[in-house]
Amino acid sequence: MIMSESGGTQKNTAYGVFVQACWAQHKRQYPDELIHKEIEEFNKQCSVWWYNLSDQERERFQEMADRSNAQQAALNQVYTQVGDDLFFFSLSQ
Repeated sequence: MIMSESGGTQKNTAYGVFVQACWAQHKRQYPDELIHKEIEEFNKQCSVWWYNLSDQERERFQEMADRSNAQQAALNQVYTQVGDDLFFFSLSQ
């Protein structure tokens, strides 16, 4: 999930999951290399790779994003329920 300007979370996109996978793969291949200086170049390269993927390959990242969004929605629901219970519990004391 991505934090929005309002403080909530935005849903993951297939492209966002793809970029995260690119970062993870890069860190596995080059664990000691810092990429922060070339972040703009790295993101441009990710964009080129994304547009070269077939629809079938993109579908895999869409499924991963959908799973992530479903998990986050379930966690948010549990958090809200627990948070409300704790809030009301603290008021009753």
